[in-house]
Amino acid sequence: MEAYLTTGASGSFAERFNGLLILWEHRFYGSSLPTFSSDFSFTPSQLSTYFAHHTIEQALEDVAVFARTFNASVHPSTTPWVFVGGSYPGARAAWARLRNPDIFHASLASSAVVQLQENFWQYFLPVERSMDEQGWQNCSSDMRSFNSWVNDAIDKQNATAVDNWLGRVTGAEGTALWRYFHWDDEGDAWLDRKTNMRAAVGVVFQDFQYVGMDGWLGYFCNQLQLEAAGSSRNFDANSTGIFQDFELDSALDIHAVVIREIWSNLLTQDQIPPVGVNMSDVLISRDCSSLRDQSFCEETINNLSWQWQVCSEFGAFQVGNASRPESLLPKIESVDSWIEDCVSYFGNGMKNGPNIAPLNDRYGGWDMNPSNVMWNDGEFDPWRSVTPHSTTDLAPKRPTTTDIPGNGTAPPDNDVFGFVVPGGFHCPDLGDVVAVRDTSRPPSGPVSGANIAHTVFINALAKWLPDFVEHDVSDASTMPPGSAGGASSSNSGGSTSGGQNDSGAERRVIPVVAAMVAMAVALWVI
Repeated sequence: MEAYLTTGASGSFAERFNGLLILWEHRFYGSSLPTFSSDFSFTPSQLSTYFAHHTIEQALEDVAVFARTFNASVHPSTTPWVFVGGSYPGARAAWARLRNPDIFHASLASSAVVQLQENFWQYFLPVERSMDEQGWQNCSSDMRSFNSWVNDAIDKQNATAVDNWLGRVTGAEGTALWRYFHWDDEGDAWLDRKTNMRAAVGVVFQDFQYVGMDGWLGYFCNQLQLEAAGSSRNFDANSTGIFQDFELDSALDIHAVVIREIWSNLLTQDQIPPVGVNMSDVLISRDCSSLRDQSFCEETINNLSWQWQVCSEFGAFQVGNASRPESLLPKIESVDSWIEDCVSYFGNGMKNGPNIAPLNDRYGGWDMNPSNVMWNDGEFDPWRSVTPHSTTDLAPKRPTTTDIPGNGTAPPDNDVFGFVVPGGFHCPDLGDVVAVRDTSRPPSGPVSGANIAHTVFINALAKWLPDFVEHDVSDASTMPPGSAGGASSSNSGGSTSGGQNDSGAERRVIPVVAAMVAMAVALWVI
């Protein structure tokens, strides 16, 4: 799912220092796409070839080359460049400073997801905490009860039970919502059931990272209570949950009604396939080299672009943790299910999972400690668990400080120079607040407390910028050897597929959560 980095905070910083603001579009997003060959088709082998140079290192090199060649009057040898980004672009801001300190004098790394990992069940720890601390225990109890039912039904391959519940969500065969859920069925009955179950259940989490319980998760929990209250005079709205107060079938029906309502509110008319049309019919007939189909093909590639990055390098699969009774997701939302998705999109070259080690090894993950970088995070941001401000069990749990280090000096004692915004979520110091559940644009900060982060960064720049000195900038590439394709030989972007869906193309992206893919980052020069 896309998210947005507006010019709000970046523009104010640039204005404060009389800077030139540049919005940079990442390769393979927006209009920055390679042209389509006449024989291009949406098959895994074609897609893996098309995306072969869609790598993090290549994207970092793109910005470095741009800075070296943009304009001689603001060359990084004579002018300080500042990289501002949030989420994955926030990680790029930090990586760029460490990778090319001669080009980028300073960076603001907001919600910077620098610790790459495959299994990211910790994403849901802030969700659990929010529900427990804000009085939603009845709803989390319902979610866990539902997960137990799903796990049991899948383990026993109880097709009747799963199909009945999914039917309550999608409605009768041929209806609009049914067509949306089934248009990409692959013909493997249990794989299709699990895919559709994952999509149905995961929808409630899609905007938590932006607004917490003020989004669809809070709506889901409220609607469970309202639906239950309408179905029984004796229902206690303050009970431990509908699965405690109703027979199982009645509780499942209430749960399905609410999931159906959310999906019906989210889908737009143009997302609903025509009667009798499946995904292969739509994609195989396209000629991406023609003007007639070009916009469709570009939109489809944009939708697949982040999925490629997740599958090939980034990872961060948001999954349930079957070993924890507190898990809010059923065990079908697993690393294996994500890798199955990756294989179905891009072929067997993805069967070994994302190649996360090279970036963690080169830059240090959440241990990295570059100079002239400020790290900001939100207290309840699920992505905080893979930033230097992480408090998870495996994290280094580094101390945070707002004491500004000297120019070119890393913070002492392994401290993290930055700020955790109290009550904040994803990228709380960037962007503008928009209406909750406005599906045309995801909500993001700033929130109360973001002004503190802004002030500290302004003061840091006021300290670092005057110490900038003219210096030589090398024209040599800083791409590590063998990184142009981004994946290891066992996970190469150019592999042929031979996978489950070789004649098809993308499957519907499971909206368990939305990874924040900013189309642009802000670069500015003084």
